[in-house]
Amino acid sequence: MPWVTLGKSRVRKSRMLGSVRAKAKWLSYSTKAGVQCVPSKADQHAEENLLREVPDLKKVGTSKRAPCGPSEHDCARQLEEKGVEVEKKKK
Repeated sequence: MPWVTLGKSRVRKSRMLGSVRAKAKWLSYSTKAGVQCVPSKADQHAEENLLREVPDLKKVGTSKRAPCGPSEHDCARQLEEKGVEVEKKKK
């Protein structure tokens, strides 16, 4: 089993990878980067979840697929109506 070393004190404590403290430290990186977790609903796309949970959403990024059109949930139109910019990953 791999171990992860935590803390900056002279006496370091080693904990099993996946322990509660290791996860808590890993999760703290997202707040430092300004990333926010958003709850998702099973019947909605990621864009719809973001629109519902982030009132001042300005930009979303996509790396695999552009927001869907009218044949699905029409996320592209929903984003456009709210004035949200869609940034596509550059190859």
